[in-house]
Amino acid sequence: MPPKPRKIVSIKQARVAMEKCLLYYDRGVFVVNKPKDMVCQMSYSTSAKYQAFNILCKGIQHRLEMRHPPNSVHRLDKDTTGALLLAASPMWASKLQQQFQDGSIKKTYLALVHGGPEKFRNSSGVIETGLSEVDGRVRLDPLGKETKTEWEVLGSSPRVPLTLLRLKLLTGHKHQLRTHLAKCLNTPILGDPLYAKDVQGPEIEITRQIVAARKTMFLHASEISFMRWTKFSPRKKFELTIRAPVPTKFDVVVRDTKIPVDRQLLKQGRIFVNGEPWQEPDYVFHESEKCWISPKLLPQEEPPAQEESLISDAGSVVVRQLIVSHEEL
Repeated sequence: MPPKPRKIVSIKQARVAMEKCLLYYDRGVFVVNKPKDMVCQMSYSTSAKYQAFNILCKGIQHRLEMRHPPNSVHRLDKDTTGALLLAASPMWASKLQQQFQDGSIKKTYLALVHGGPEKFRNSSGVIETGLSEVDGRVRLDPLGKETKTEWEVLGSSPRVPLTLLRLKLLTGHKHQLRTHLAKCLNTPILGDPLYAKDVQGPEIEITRQIVAARKTMFLHASEISFMRWTKFSPRKKFELTIRAPVPTKFDVVVRDTKIPVDRQLLKQGRIFVNGEPWQEPDYVFHESEKCWISPKLLPQEEPPAQEESLISDAGSVVVRQLIVSHEEL
């Protein structure tokens, strides 16, 4: 059989993907808000699973008139959304990889998990355990690679057994957060197709009624921090943090299950310098003419969304219709 013709990525497709996802760039670094169902790997394969990431990278390349697409530095699982770091060149990729190795890059996640407040003896804690991978799944293993995760309860729903957690990834292992939550805290992530199936109980059946969770895993890479340098400030080295807004479905479930949390933490992206909200562009970006910050990262007032209630009389979430004033990421 003759080979299948290679799919051609149109300039319009690439531009739309770039405009939807790109949060920040400077002369060496890009941060995008990765949507779900995207495999974080550039490939010349005609396979559809690589197409979305190829289109995004081609969009960045075309918009900034780069000779080559951006370089991958790390990955997020296909079903995980949120802040993803890319490099402008192999040289910048090497610099960022060094930051990963020395611990300068910090990653914070948000997760909606099965279980109410009774599941958590404390409001925060640390999980330390060995992990190993067998046939694509990760399991607890005392002889495996040592892993560490910090977790914090942000709020629990009074209507259904569902809790919002903030997670700090202190080591890197495949499916680390998903395994730690399911196997160590017995609170698997809502919509996790691998590890939520292992836990049984009434809370699982109730939260499975959340229609919004079908084919959606509620794990979001909320923030990523990395080091940058400038020649025009007394503090030449500074930490830059990008917060990526959560997808609309994530915000909807938090809202309709009445989890008590400031929803601006979810909906509003932000940019921070040394932990403080970014205010003065000259302080950070004087040395680079090619710096761009998405309006999604700047404080802004949004008109109230027109939203239909998604809570049924039985207390479960039933997604029928949602009319919002912004696009779903």
